[in-house]
Amino acid sequence: MRSLYVCLSAVLLSVSVRGHTDSANGWSITIADGVRAEEGGSAVLPCSFTHPDTHLTLTGSILWYKGKSRALIFQCTDPGPDHSQGELCENVIQWDGGNRFRFVGNLSNKDASIMMEGLSREDAGSYRCRVELNINNFGSGKGTRLKVEDVQGDVSVVSGTEGDSVTLPCIFRSWDSHTLTTVTWMRKEPYQHIVTFPAQSQGTWTTGHGGNRYELIGNLWEGNASIRINQLSVRDNHTYLCLVEYRSKHNLLYLIQKETRLQVHADSANGWSMTIADRVRAEEGGSAVLPCSFTHPDTNLTLTGSILWYKGKSRALIFKCTYPGPDHSQGELCENVIQRDGGNRFRFVGNLSNKDASIMMEGLSREDADSYRCRVELNIDKFGSGKGTRLKVEAAQGNVSVVSGTEGDSVTLPCIFRSWGSHTLTTVTWMRKEPYQHIVTFTAQSQGNWTTGHGGNRYELIGNPEEGNASTRINQLSVRDNHTYLCLVEYRSKHNLLYLIQKETQLQVHVKTQPAQYVSVYSLVIPLLILLLLLIVIVIIFITFRKKGGGSQQMDPTTVLKRNDPGSSSIPGTDQAQQLTAPDQDSSILYAEIDSNRTGGKRFTNSLSEGHQDNSRLCAKIDSNRTGKWLHLGGFELLSRSEMR
Repeated sequence: MRSLYVCLSAVLLSVSVRGHTDSANGWSITIADGVRAEEGGSAVLPCSFTHPDTHLTLTGSILWYKGKSRALIFQCTDPGPDHSQGELCENVIQWDGGNRFRFVGNLSNKDASIMMEGLSREDAGSYRCRVELNINNFGSGKGTRLKVEDVQGDVSVVSGTEGDSVTLPCIFRSWDSHTLTTVTWMRKEPYQHIVTFPAQSQGTWTTGHGGNRYELIGNLWEGNASIRINQLSVRDNHTYLCLVEYRSKHNLLYLIQKETRLQVHADSANGWSMTIADRVRAEEGGSAVLPCSFTHPDTNLTLTGSILWYKGKSRALIFKCTYPGPDHSQGELCENVIQRDGGNRFRFVGNLSNKDASIMMEGLSREDADSYRCRVELNIDKFGSGKGTRLKVEAAQGNVSVVSGTEGDSVTLPCIFRSWGSHTLTTVTWMRKEPYQHIVTFTAQSQGNWTTGHGGNRYELIGNPEEGNASTRINQLSVRDNHTYLCLVEYRSKHNLLYLIQKETQLQVHVKTQPAQYVSVYSLVIPLLILLLLLIVIVIIFITFRKKGGGSQQMDPTTVLKRNDPGSSSIPGTDQAQQLTAPDQDSSILYAEIDSNRTGGKRFTNSLSEGHQDNSRLCAKIDSNRTGKWLHLGGFELLSRSEMR
């Protein structure tokens, strides 16, 4: 099985404890005089106390203050004996701008110690301890002086296989003129004693408060307190602290503390492995993806079964869903979802067919900061991660990131983050939150260059990730881009351990519309054009119809004239054409002129010849619609040729 490693932030902690004690009325409180620790590492600030009511169950609060102003930086409440473990100290309040303080004491043991993680130069200062209990209040008059130094040495990370042995290194520089007394190994999270080796006469060492699984194999006089752990188990997946104790002739205590991370893999003989992120940082109110992938030997078998996630030391089940078969290979179709976190905040975003059991947590709060473990219970076997993913929930920086753009334009999705120590920045990946879908990946190259992969030309990395800016521009916006996006910044340690920083941004894309004045003009012009076109068509049809229908009804220039005699018939009695002879000189002669150039009508000009003095010129316009009808003109009847027929 390929070796998997867990991330470590190397720490060299040097503590000078003078055993400074303040006492009054049967009370006393003891803290360290000075603490030296490395930047990016951790530091334990010890605080123990005594009180006269030895048989009383203690409840109350633990408080820590910083600087001359004694600004409150940490407070938690211990409600009673059922919550005596440090990790269960409730109602934690931190004013340092992040979830960096952790109570590692035990009120029942009169221990109010805390641990600071992710140290920076700004953390250097004086810290005071105080307890406000159900019996009384008491605090240290003097503070513990914390000094943060540059990082020294390499990262200590070791790995082993279940059932085998492994060596945890602890190489240190001896403390001159003082006496080396004990070597103690502690588990960092949860903070717990593992084994102690007390010094004996003639340079011998005995094992106490541990067991046969732990062997001191280093030579302490040469600055080597390394130990071997035998019969490894996945339960040994932890970070360990090596505390080498020196005493001065005045019984002052000096501690050298080194940190080592151990990764235990399951037996590779069965072909199983599981990979998770070592740490994930996300913001309060946002979302966090907890990745989990696995391998198994039955590569051609269709997988069915359940995905489970557990929280904290107690491994309380917080999420479970069931995969019924290949027809439900998409993560959103994982069925029979069970959530025990008090809300519908977990969502399966993996794909069992792709051996992906990842989940997403939404609506993050400080209480979500903890360790999370992944497990699969499939039709072929069961397998789980021995160690957990440590989720750190930080205070949100500024307002929620919401950007908007117009269809067809461009917009920038911001992704501003704080870099992760001395690790290597490898990729920046943008994911669509719902449905959970990959968008684009930018991969780091040599000399600070970045390449775009698995995306397209629409996406441009415009920020400089090395400076904590992975902002990305989306070109040619579409309404389909209306989504919430996650920016996943990935760091790798030199042992290929995974660190993730996640930021959330919402994008709103508006439909592009025409200006209002153009809309009103178009709304008037278009109907008018349509109406005009219809009128033209109607006129053309009408003209064509009239030309065809009226051509047969044009009158001959020699129109029949007939005396309008009451005694004579005004209607021809036969179908034969009647021709009138030329009129006499005294007869009234009617000339008819037809102007056939007028479309849609004929104009007749009727002239009476010179005859009788009372005759006059008569002009008449005959509408073509009356063609074929009798027209009375000055005592004559004008009959069209078609009517004569």
